[in-house]
Amino acid sequence: MAYSQLEFWELVLATIPREVAVSQWGAEPLVKCFVAVAKLEAEVYPVSLPSFFQVMEPIVVRKIPAWNPTIVTALTWGLLWRRLALRATVTAVLQFAQDNMATYGKAEVYRLVRLMASLDGDTVREWSPLIKMINRRVDQEHYAYSEHQCKLVEAFCNRFGVHVRMDVTQK
Repeated sequence: MAYSQLEFWELVLATIPREVAVSQWGAEPLVKCFVAVAKLEAEVYPVSLPSFFQVMEPIVVRKIPAWNPTIVTALTWGLLWRRLALRATVTAVLQFAQDNMATYGKAEVYRLVRLMASLDGDTVREWSPLIKMINRRVDQEHYAYSEHQCKLVEAFCNRFGVHVRMDVTQK
């Protein structure tokens, strides 16, 4: 039986929250599913998409504190493509980062800054202690980034009047 793209996503969105609610999905498949749906283009969102996140977002938010930085970073990267606010998930990711900054590597720090760049100014200012922690982490570990990455971070800093230290990788 062949499904149109819309029929396929309606089936997925009807099935997955129910399956997740009644079983113990591991972190990786849960994040992959959540991110895949978050990345869907708005034009192909079935009408039922918001109900998917109404069910899934509380499950994801509840589980985030028990995950490791690698899983949370995958979720962070996926949130860059979100079409819905998913504020509770973003807040949980930022709180996780603040609680676990000492374990964040170079890639995790960069993805976190990219996520913060996608937020509104008030939200970013609310998290100024996290920005200070990011700066300390970059300094302590001597992280260096590509010129392109530094330009993206600089644009974020200029937009919100914050400062995140990024050193260009020496060639």
